[in-house]
Amino acid sequence: MRPSSEFDGEQVHIVLCFTERADRMELKDRVIATTTDLFIETGIKGVTMDIIAETMGISKRTLYEIFSDKNQLVDDCLTYIMKQNEIRLNEIRLKSTNIIEVMMMSYTEGKAKLRKCNKNFMSDLKRFHPQVFQRIKDQRERTFKEDMIVELDKGIMDGYIRPDLNTEIMAILLREQIDLIDDGLPELHKFPMQEIVKTAFMSFIRGISTEKGLKIIDDFIKNGKDGDHH
Repeated sequence: MRPSSEFDGEQVHIVLCFTERADRMELKDRVIATTTDLFIETGIKGVTMDIIAETMGISKRTLYEIFSDKNQLVDDCLTYIMKQNEIRLNEIRLKSTNIIEVMMMSYTEGKAKLRKCNKNFMSDLKRFHPQVFQRIKDQRERTFKEDMIVELDKGIMDGYIRPDLNTEIMAILLREQIDLIDDGLPELHKFPMQEIVKTAFMSFIRGISTEKGLKIIDDFIKNGKDGDHH
């Protein structure tokens, strides 16, 4: 049997190593959350690793021990954004009674986020981190259509979505609208992003809704739940 002092020493070493890893993971999560806010507020290009380290109160060496380079940090931040969006969408689904409410609430919260987002965020991502941009786009394309078809089919059964329209085509068209906005059509540059999103979304949701669905949309807007000033 080993002496208790040796056993205790090994235990202490294991605990210290575990604590160090836990602290490092906690720091990594805080860096990602803080940097995400910086990217959204000021754009990605202008936020350097020096700025991030200074904001976090850590050395740049420590920052590079956690993230190999800025591209990895950007990738982790976009993953974080997508996870947060997924969590929030599930929360909206839980407190909504139909697909129209889900879509209107998601649209309203999306507009609020858009107001806080720097206009260069998406263009910086596409220009300076194209692999991250493409990964996020591919990931959305893999899941968006299938999830949307399920929601639309249920909307038809519940009487909110027009049964004469093809749900797969609807899902594809909505996804393509989102992609077009993200890609930034040159002809649309002269318009505010919020106006572009509002025009694209409202024309889509009104076009696929039954009278029952349209009433929910109109009531939503009438009660000021859409976030616009009426």
